[in-house]
Amino acid sequence: MIGYFTIAALVFSFVCYLFIQDQDARKDNLGAWLTITFVTLFWPLTLPNMARKVVTRWLNSCRSQEKQSVPEASSAEARCHTNMVPPTNLISKILGR
Repeated sequence: MIGYFTIAALVFSFVCYLFIQDQDARKDNLGAWLTITFVTLFWPLTLPNMARKVVTRWLNSCRSQEKQSVPEASSAEARCHTNMVPPTNLISKILGR
């Protein structure tokens, strides 16, 4: 039970951080806070989905780089790994910002 609440607190902190950083989001919107609460309470369902989206977008960007690059696979692979998105920007990438 402690593990559940520990991860829930981390998810809440991360989602709130992203919400506060968003300049366009209204901070007094009840719906936004209810969504944050839902994401926090049901993190076993929402967290894997968020991680899947991050990985899918990263893989898609790698594939598009490979198509645009020289046919040399090793250099495209190296570029893909060097252009990894820093963890602090992952959710922004998911949300399309």
